[in-house]
Amino acid sequence: VLIVSGTLYMAIPLGIVGNAFSSVWQDRDRVLLMQKARSRILQAGLEAKDLSELFHIYSDSNETCLTLSNFKDMLRSMKIGLGEERIVALYRTFDNDGDGTIDQVEFMRFLFPGVALN
Repeated sequence: VLIVSGTLYMAIPLGIVGNAFSSVWQDRDRVLLMQKARSRILQAGLEAKDLSELFHIYSDSNETCLTLSNFKDMLRSMKIGLGEERIVALYRTFDNDGDGTIDQVEFMRFLFPGVALN
């Protein structure tokens, strides 16, 4: 009885560690994608204040929201070098309200969290 209960008792921390590792690994991918996008934006000579211009260039009818298609076009033109799946994953990361679009505020908060929004 002690051996079985000891084994079960030790399995619980292993499950917790495994779950924590999985969520950290997913977060790692999100952070790496965002850092790559941020660095490419900065390499292009753009700053946080220039992102509104990016939204006007790539959004439909001069709106301040990007659809997935607009987002893909923007990243391809920036030559960030992400595959289709990673672009979609990055898009989902930015679309934290789940409405199917990325607005300028969502984009700014993720890429440049320390910058004040006007």
